[in-house]
Amino acid sequence: MPRVKIKTSSPSGTNKQKLLRTLSDQLIYATRIITTPDAFLVLTRTDDDADKIFSSTTLDLLKADNFQPLLPPEIRAKRTIVLRNTDEHIYNNTEKEIEAELLNENDFLNEGIENIFKIPKTKIIKITLNSSTAAKKATDKGLLAFHMSIPHFNISIDEHIPLMTCLKCSHRGPPD
Repeated sequence: MPRVKIKTSSPSGTNKQKLLRTLSDQLIYATRIITTPDAFLVLTRTDDDADKIFSSTTLDLLKADNFQPLLPPEIRAKRTIVLRNTDEHIYNNTEKEIEAELLNENDFLNEGIENIFKIPKTKIIKITLNSSTAAKKATDKGLLAFHMSIPHFNISIDEHIPLMTCLKCSHRGPPD
């Protein structure tokens, strides 16, 4: 079950009702809400419901009510595409130029691009989009940029690998 942490100044019962009303107005239904000292943890049915919380209209409504949702790393990974073996004609442009060209040439990116990162000394570009549906469509159809096509088999969705940190050894101290 996907979970989203939504920070607020005072997680009270009235704020909980206000949050539930705002989410249900956007057709996002929580299966459970857990109250913490500074936030609400909202559990949703599907990843799509969790992704809808971060749509521009829902974010504006939540911010108007003093709620601040924090994007979980799992959802960020589903919104991030990795372009491999990118042609130099595309790679040699700046991030701003690449962003403008992608938005201009690809209609399904209408929700926008959050971030573009070119990995130095490689032909790899990581692009974080504003929706996971746009990322999925990019992996299905491919992308157009600078009068060239980036085929779908050179595009993949980033993978999130959760790591658990073990602190047993650090509490023992250095070996004698």
